[in-house]
Amino acid sequence: MFEIRKDDLSGDQTRSLLALHLAGMHDTSPPDNVFALDLTGLQAPEITVWTACVTARLPVLARSRCWPAMALR
Repeated sequence: MFEIRKDDLSGDQTRSLLALHLAGMHDTSPPDNVFALDLTGLQAPEITVWTACVTARLPVLARSRCWPAMALR
């Protein structure tokens, strides 16, 4: 069973998973085509980060963006 919760990006596991993801994106993408957000980008007020944990391990990291109402039209 997963425990899904909002993440404030302060945990070592979350930061390590983010660093691994970013390194993979930079290793496998053309230099000008890496669209993954770094820690600073994920800390923007319109971004919500969710984590899914199994016991104390962190297997999943997701993010969502709150779009202004005008952008949805």
